[in-house]
Amino acid sequence: MNRVTYLFVFVIMLGASSASTASAQYDAYIREASVLYSLPEAFIRAVIRTESNFHPTSRSSAGAVGLMQLMPATARSMGVTDRYDPYQSIMGGCRYLRLLANRYGGNLALTLAAYNAGPGSIIRAGGFPPSVTGYVNAVLRHYRSYAGR
Repeated sequence: MNRVTYLFVFVIMLGASSASTASAQYDAYIREASVLYSLPEAFIRAVIRTESNFHPTSRSSAGAVGLMQLMPATARSMGVTDRYDPYQSIMGGCRYLRLLANRYGGNLALTLAAYNAGPGSIIRAGGFPPSVTGYVNAVLRHYRSYAGR
């Protein structure tokens, strides 16, 4: 293996390791939210991984921030006062996911579509909006990975 290949492999391994390390530091919060909102831990991790890659200071161009990328109005409605706080972000994001899952009869694709693009996008599209296909597929891919499937 030449130096460039070794460096590439090292960087890839380091990225995977840091993602799992970042994930591990939120284990207690994820477990608590999982129990409180009846959501699988692997699902919560998958949403966080897709939304912010476990970076609590992430900010989207649309204005969503934190681990769960909460918009200001959503955060307020979920009782979150500091969207950058990992605990509040996880608890507020999971509360919102539970509300959406209840609203859409447990349909994960619609729940994730509404989480990503807002419930209005489901109404406007008359169902699953094609614009969120990549996001939903990414979350479900991570979910299967975290769940060991």
